[in-house]
Amino acid sequence: MFLQFPLFRQWADVNDTVNDGTFICAALFAVGMFISGPFNAFLVGAFQRKRVCYSAIIGLMVTSVGLTYAQTLLQLAVLRLMEGACFGILQMALGGTLINDLSVSSKRTLTDSYFLWFARLSFAPGLAIAFTLLHFYGLSTAFAVSVLMQFLGLLSLGLVKVGYDAPSHGRLFSLDRFWNKRSFPLVYNLLPVVVVQGLLLGGNIPLTFIGMLALGLFIAFVTHRTFFVEADCRADAVAGLLLIMASMLLLLLQKEPKTLYFAFTLLGVGLGWFNSRFFLYFLKLSGHCQRGTLQQTYVLTSMLGMCVGFVVVGLKTNPYLLALILSAFSLLTYLFIVHPWFLRNKDRNFKFREV
Repeated sequence: MFLQFPLFRQWADVNDTVNDGTFICAALFAVGMFISGPFNAFLVGAFQRKRVCYSAIIGLMVTSVGLTYAQTLLQLAVLRLMEGACFGILQMALGGTLINDLSVSSKRTLTDSYFLWFARLSFAPGLAIAFTLLHFYGLSTAFAVSVLMQFLGLLSLGLVKVGYDAPSHGRLFSLDRFWNKRSFPLVYNLLPVVVVQGLLLGGNIPLTFIGMLALGLFIAFVTHRTFFVEADCRADAVAGLLLIMASMLLLLLQKEPKTLYFAFTLLGVGLGWFNSRFFLYFLKLSGHCQRGTLQQTYVLTSMLGMCVGFVVVGLKTNPYLLALILSAFSLLTYLFIVHPWFLRNKDRNFKFREV
């Protein structure tokens, strides 16, 4: 999905549409995820979960092909809503249900964490592939490659052996496996940070900087299990936010290439540390059978924030100044409001070393 976001600026040029309208229509992807959300519990209960995943991936492929031929903002809006709905179902059925079903209970936190780490690590490569394809081959080829990647995902899913799950017919509409109302303070705190990440989706970032962002995310992945093993549970979230703020200051004040490389590396590390810790916070709120619902709430919040950031870039604002303000706001909110609330409301006492 990260591959497609950078394509819409050129899509606007090709189809002679207003950039602002194009970015808003493309960001309806997040709205689509919320539209399909109330049906999540019914779908995984009434149908075999692997078949739900197959259907969702096929839906993604069909909408991606449609985007290749879309020529109006209305067509773009409808296709992105459909694409978001399919992606939301896939994320829930695969990440929130199927992966947990295939994991022993003592390893589910580790499994969930790695699943979302793969999503985080795909962010920078998705941007890099998109910009490379646009530069050398054009818009149609870029959409075709996204369809190919979805098809490869369909084939890889076929390699997974899943036991039979007996159907259960629950309510058609439900918050189960969709949204957890108790998590609102975490949502409120996470949203500004993922908006910062979304600002990168619509920008025209050089490949070398994307490479440094990828390096930073990888460093965060390697170090998040070692740096903060015995630290206070606030350490990685606060350190991540401080690194994000430092990277934005460097991007605002410095123009030297070496400094900018360092800034994007810091940004990758900061985003990785903060997001990994906040995902654990969501899980620690979970009561009985609420793991999938909390995971889906985290994913929906992340995608909503990234789509908001994507739209903001289309409005021609200064992304780095806005990112600095948002990260500072998130840091203060976390220290003085969200963390004290979390300590009073958490249900589980996972240790960071388990993840």
